[in-house]
Amino acid sequence: MSLAEKFDGEYCLDNYINACLRVLTCADISEAYQFGINDPDVRKYLGHEGALTVLDLHKFVSGHENSDDQVLFGFYLDNIHRGNVRIHNFDRKSAWLGIALFDKTIWGQGWATKVLFSITQIIWRIPSLEEIFAGVDIENVGSFRAFKKAGFSVYDLSGEGAIFVCNRPITHSDLL
Repeated sequence: MSLAEKFDGEYCLDNYINACLRVLTCADISEAYQFGINDPDVRKYLGHEGALTVLDLHKFVSGHENSDDQVLFGFYLDNIHRGNVRIHNFDRKSAWLGIALFDKTIWGQGWATKVLFSITQIIWRIPSLEEIFAGVDIENVGSFRAFKKAGFSVYDLSGEGAIFVCNRPITHSDLL
């Protein structure tokens, strides 16, 4: 069973009926997705050079659909695909997490924190999982802040970035 199959369905963000996460498929690739992911303000933190074509996006998304160590979620707000959350390098005890909100109209509204909180609640359903890691570019202040607000702590800090870790399921009371 692929990792994507383990997370079949749609997950509403707590208390937000218009916001959800669901496993991304090639059918979800749109011009808006391509435009957003290629925005220079988004792309500078994603670690790829040059613009991504629709074919590139199909390869990326389809590469996650049948994988046993990675899964790609789409974040939807008001039924519009606004970003992605990627779980990768899953090895039963740990996994890595990445987030890209490519719709800049929702930046600064707390959605990254809400998405991170929700996705951690979803992937903690894997009983063997003990740690979730995330790498963040030190210049990406919004992501840095979102991971801290979502209950992650700095595991390692270097000149170019930080590695965050979350070692246990977090609850709303942890955020207060």
